[in-house]
Amino acid sequence: MHVDVGVMVYNEEKNIIKLLESLANQKLENVVIDKIVVVSSGSTDRTNALVLEYGERKDNRVELITQGKRVGKPSAINEFLKNSTTDIVIISSGDVIFDDRTIEQLSFPFHDKTIGMTSVFPVPVNKKDGFMGFVANMHWKMHNTLNRHGESIAFRKKLVGYLPSSVVADEAYVEAVIQKKKMKAVHVKGAVVFNKGPETVYEFLKQIKRHFLGHLQLEFEFHYSVSSMTKSGINSTLRELLALSIAEPSKIPYCFGYLSLEFLGRILGTLSLVFGKKNPVLWEIARSTKSLKN
Repeated sequence: MHVDVGVMVYNEEKNIIKLLESLANQKLENVVIDKIVVVSSGSTDRTNALVLEYGERKDNRVELITQGKRVGKPSAINEFLKNSTTDIVIISSGDVIFDDRTIEQLSFPFHDKTIGMTSVFPVPVNKKDGFMGFVANMHWKMHNTLNRHGESIAFRKKLVGYLPSSVVADEAYVEAVIQKKKMKAVHVKGAVVFNKGPETVYEFLKQIKRHFLGHLQLEFEFHYSVSSMTKSGINSTLRELLALSIAEPSKIPYCFGYLSLEFLGRILGTLSLVFGKKNPVLWEIARSTKSLKN
């Protein structure tokens, strides 16, 4: 099986080399990576130079596409899709690091013709001590528990050849298209990527606000609900927090704080959708998530 990998970046000089090395060092048996295309949308740091140097000196599969200004992740994804040639494509954010068998694990399910999309199992590198460490780890634990699709996904290009420029939650949009075409979307536990959750309350709220805004947009415009927007998904989150509170009473303040931030972020996302004037696809960057150590 041949795949192309597209990495969408904006000012990722702190992580881009680690990400490219994690792709170059994949342990592959049944998969061949034809191209690794980095789409740099309006980057003003050393990202572009680092990608060009890496492609020239270390891995000729690495290609760079630049956009003169930042116009949103859907536009960057579309540039990648126009330049990809494989039936299965993988798209990824620029602030992750791939485990060495992730591409193999992410691609394997496509031997089943009913599978239209697969997604990774994000693991935060944040320490678990302290309130924000707890928040980051709980957030991604619930992401995986609810089988949400994000960070890095693979899909059949013939099913999703283009993303509308207004889409805020790109991975969730692909999920919606796949499901509406009666194909399966699979969350692959063995396909691990390492990421980093926000280290401040302000940045976490920005992240939750953006995610919820994107999910509301899917409900209103495309009539599709991701798992975290459903009654069962909300109940699963509450049960997880209750079970943890019973098992570790000392964590009760953290559980209450996490739930409060999630709730407040959803309120802010709703207000942004109703009253916001800025282009929601150009979100403010959470800078504390951009330097990973795993």
